[in-house]
Amino acid sequence: MSDDEVPVSYQIPQTIFLGDKGRLVYPLDAYFFNKCDQVIQLESIAKPDEVVIHRVELSRGRLIIDFQCWKTGTVTLPPVEIAGRIVDGMEVYVSSLIEGKDAVTVLSPAIKPIIAPGTLWIMSGGAAALIVFVACTSFFILRGGNFFAAWRGNARKRRAIRITRKALKKIKLQILKGQITASIALSELLNEFRIFLDEYCGVQCRSLVPDEFLKLSFPAELPSGADSPRYFANFFTRCDTLRFSGAGINTTALNSVINEVETFIKAAALRQ
Repeated sequence: MSDDEVPVSYQIPQTIFLGDKGRLVYPLDAYFFNKCDQVIQLESIAKPDEVVIHRVELSRGRLIIDFQCWKTGTVTLPPVEIAGRIVDGMEVYVSSLIEGKDAVTVLSPAIKPIIAPGTLWIMSGGAAALIVFVACTSFFILRGGNFFAAWRGNARKRRAIRITRKALKKIKLQILKGQITASIALSELLNEFRIFLDEYCGVQCRSLVPDEFLKLSFPAELPSGADSPRYFANFFTRCDTLRFSGAGINTTALNSVINEVETFIKAAALRQ
């Protein structure tokens, strides 16, 4: 600035209180009249503790500064470099709402939040996750026993079906190759079927005579028509008649029993 020129500046609003935002309009000398209007980068301006500069603009030979002061009284704004020249000596006056000996002359800038941004979301998410965890834990404590018991039961049934199918396939192959007689084949077939009923139904069947099946109760998951004690009593009675009648076991009768057992196993598998 020229030493012989005293710019007449003014602030908007005329009365600015501590912590308020204001604007200083500072006329410049003729050197700046032909300079293009521009916004000054804030990085090039000093940052004193008592004032915050929000925007600096050269417009029509005037310097327009948006500021916010944290000190009352006369506050000197930091110098600004424009077009190779330093503009300084710019002053604003900041009033205080409280006058007298207890007046506050310096207002601290807004403090940072006690908690970091986003902490509330993290805490809310953690609380929601905890609620879900407690709900799932309570469910498994109250209902999990029944769930896992049912799962183990179904796994046991699938295993029984798989093992029995392999046993039936082996017996049929031995019959086809003539490795076992019809009597032995029927005996092994009935033994495998009783083992299957043990595992599938959870009922001890291996040592029962036909009439003892009438005293048992079988689960509803058994194939339709074969879900009553009477069915098993009749089935094993027919098989015992074939084995111990002394008339011998013909191929047709043996195949009929094998087909009936296979049909039963197939129907049981479809219910899994």
